[in-house]
Order: sequence, then C-alpha cells, then structure tokens
Amino acid sequence: MKKALTFISTILVTSVLAFAQSGNRYEEAVSLLNQGKAEELKTYLEKWEEEEPQHSEIFPLWLNYYYYISGEEVVELVKEPPVGGQALVMTDSLGNPAGYMVRRIVYDAEVLAKGYEKIDQGIALYPDRLDFYFGKTHLLMNCSNDAAAAVALLSSVMDRHMSKSASWTWTMNEPLENEEETLISSVQDYIAALFDMGDLDNAAVLIERALKSYPENVMFLSDKAGLAFNKGDMKMALKQYLKILEIAPEDYLVMTNVAYLSELTGDVKNARKYYQMVKDSNDPEFAPIAVSALDALNNK
Repeated sequence: MKKALTFISTILVTSVLAFAQSGNRYEEAVSLLNQGKAEELKTYLEKWEEEEPQHSEIFPLWLNYYYYISGEEVVELVKEPPVGGQALVMTDSLGNPAGYMVRRIVYDAEVLAKGYEKIDQGIALYPDRLDFYFGKTHLLMNCSNDAAAAVALLSSVMDRHMSKSASWTWTMNEPLENEEETLISSVQDYIAALFDMGDLDNAAVLIERALKSYPENVMFLSDKAGLAFNKGDMKMALKQYLKILEIAPEDYLVMTNVAYLSELTGDVKNARKYYQMVKDSNDPEFAPIAVSALDALNNK
C-alpha cells in the first residue's frame, strides 16, 4: 500500500491554475500523482523533462514520485504497544499480552535517494524555493529517519535567511508573503515534531540554531525550557521561564510554568506568588489552574 505525502501534495496543488500557459502540464502531473498512477506519472515527467529540463515544478514532482514508489506497508510483531496507533494484541496461553501486530510504512532508502537528488538539483537552480527545502526536510525526518540531516538543512535555510541573500518563493516561483513568519512557524513545527519523536538531542541543536537568529523569540525560548524539563533539569527549566517572563511579563502560560516549577523545586513562597499573579489576571485559561493550585498548596 502506498500513499502520497500530504505535505508535498499540498505544495503541489496550490498553484495549478497558474500553470495554464504551459499547457496544464503541472495540473495533469498532480492529477496522476493523486490518482496513484505512478508509472504514468514517471513517463509524463520524463517527456516533460526532455522539453523543459529546468522547469521549477518538475523537481518537487519527481520528489513526490520517488516518495510514492519508495513506501511499502508491512505487518510486524512488536513487544511494546504502539503509541497513538492501532494494533492487534497477541496473547499467550494465559491470556496475557505477548506482543502486538502493527502496520507501518517502510521506505526504500535507495529510491528516496533518487528523490533527494532531484530536489537537490532544484535547490541548486532555484535556491530561493523555500518549499523545496521543507519538502526534503519532511521526508528526511519522517521517511529516512535522518533528523540530523533535516536539522542541518533547516540550519542552512536560517543561515541563508539571516544573510539577507534570499528572496523566498513558493510554488511556481511566486514570492512568499510573510517570509519571517513562515520561516519561524515552520521551524517551530519541526521542533515540535522532534519533541514528539523523542529526539531531544536534535531538538536541542535546532533550538539553539533558532535562538542564534532569534534570541528573544518566546516560542524558541519556551522550547529550550521545555527541553530542560523533559531532561529532568527543573532548575534550568525554571531559569529559562523566568528569562521569558522578563521579555513577556503578561504571558500567563509562562507565569503558570514558573509557579509550577517553583513548587517542584521546593520554592513554595515564589510558587504562591506567581500562582497569585496568574489568579489576579483573571485569564480565562490559566486563572482557574492557579486557583486550583493555590487551594492545593493551602491544604498541604
């Protein structure tokens, strides 16, 4: 069973109408991809490439093609129950769980490498196509299990952005609006993905690189605090959240975290102080949490 990648497919279908002047080749290629007609798509791209070898949209289409044919669904027996997934529970003679049958997609590394080669050619020709970088990053993280390479690629994007040498574009080489916002939010999404994968080491590398460019960005500072928390370093997490509070003194999520970490580290006085500040804010989301926390402290 093979499945087209939602992220890249979304990139591909955003500017179909803009391709009308080129005979709707792009639209036709996307249609073949979405129908799962891999061999027809391959033939179509080869012919198109002969006529327009450097057309910008050929490269992400090839990446999609190689992604599509690289995946194969397998069924395997694992010892631990899958996180967030379905599984058939296998039991022993006493009815106790003995293993779990799960389905997953495995990807052929050699086939994916051909897709990476194509998108790298596209990046060389169109170094400002931000979607090319993000498409490759997505596959590196989710199909190749190479988060380190994904982080390195994202770091190169931030380097290029901070050098002011990029004028970022998207599908059909259209100028990208809100470049900074798009870059920051996308990097944050990848940091969150690394947290979800439990890859704290690569998350740390990406967070530090992001903070190098945006040292007072509250999201990235919060990521650093969350990283310390996940590693069990409560004092460092508290230090980071206090730093954020200096930058964003009315961020009641951060203030609640400061109160909670103060409580965890035994500083009940400051825990009460910050919980009270959150309570007094009447923030609809965090004030009720503070009220409950203060009640719990008072009942100890």
